[in-house]
Amino acid sequence: MAATAAACLLSVLAVQVPAHADQATRQSGSEARAGDDFNGDGYRDLAIGTPDATVNGRAAAGSVVISYGTPQGIDPARRTVITQDSSFIPGAAETSDKFGTSISSGDLDGDGYADLVVGSPGEDISEGPDQGSVSVIWGGANGPTGSRTLTGRSSDSSPGEFGRTVVVGRFTGDGKPDVAVAGYTDVWLASDITKAGDAKIDHIYAYDLGPFHHKTIMSGTSGDANGDGRDELVVFGQTAYTALFTQVNDEFQVVWWEFGLGSAGDFGDINHDGYEDLVLGMPYMDDETGRAQIWWGDSDGFGGPDGPDPGQVTTLSQYACGLGDSELGDQFGHTVRLYDANRDGFGDLAVTAPYENAKDGAVWRLPGTANGLTAVGSQSFDPPRLGVNSPGARFGLVLNR
Repeated sequence: MAATAAACLLSVLAVQVPAHADQATRQSGSEARAGDDFNGDGYRDLAIGTPDATVNGRAAAGSVVISYGTPQGIDPARRTVITQDSSFIPGAAETSDKFGTSISSGDLDGDGYADLVVGSPGEDISEGPDQGSVSVIWGGANGPTGSRTLTGRSSDSSPGEFGRTVVVGRFTGDGKPDVAVAGYTDVWLASDITKAGDAKIDHIYAYDLGPFHHKTIMSGTSGDANGDGRDELVVFGQTAYTALFTQVNDEFQVVWWEFGLGSAGDFGDINHDGYEDLVLGMPYMDDETGRAQIWWGDSDGFGGPDGPDPGQVTTLSQYACGLGDSELGDQFGHTVRLYDANRDGFGDLAVTAPYENAKDGAVWRLPGTANGLTAVGSQSFDPPRLGVNSPGARFGLVLNR
């Protein structure tokens, strides 16, 4: 895929950002889908997965901790610890289930409480070992109220690892949240998920995924790039394979893929035009100096029905953005997040370089504007600034979504 030259002015970072007359009439998907208030008190909560946690003597059974929000922020003292031994989770915790490997959330049943979706890719089921499962945990005023389990079968005899990645989004266009589930090489779409009755689970076979056949899907993200009310799904795989899924003629299918592109990404509306943009982290480019790309959303979805238009792609580097020298091995773009930090309606970019400064690591925030990202008002964070005195901490290896 072609790209624009590395761009990052000290004032405005974006180039060729499309303009739209109806930008004030639509709300971005990220704004409409907060989806992380599990007890319905109006404050955002935080769910953290610990898939390698030992549960009742069973190594790597896994757990998830929900820390509840307050007017002062997250309160670690107010929390719920969830394992597969919890009374509201069917089954039991087992060695190497890895419950909590992936986490997503949204109000799946429309009751006003966010529901938690948790992947357990190491779960053994009747179809075989390590086929995996996904737990949908229902939110309620006093915490989790129950759950149901989803499973899927892989397209061959290898471990399916259903639940390696889970992404909540509105993929089918019916206005209700769905769950995209990725395994080792397969993707499933679960819709019509309710507390009673069977969910509809569609399976996209590995041979349809082009680059992911016999490769490993590592992560995914979703957002509405073309403003049609249906989210696109982007999954990332081993050796930086990237694939774009969307709904075509009532079928969820791959419409574009590329090798050697991004290994991480996130959706958000940077320029507040009502279309969600996709930022890709590309930490292994340029001898692991790293870079990031922005695919600008518009009515055609990144400029075309079959993938991004090179004229609507902005490439960012650490040096060009005035964030210090680009050095071999920094892995700028290792993790990227788009979020509205100051609630001005524009998506801000958090981007990391965990191997910056002899693996100490660094994280930067670049504010969004109507013209794109800007270095004016940017912030930088490193371990010493936050009181972490641990050389080689690889600060920024993971960011909360």
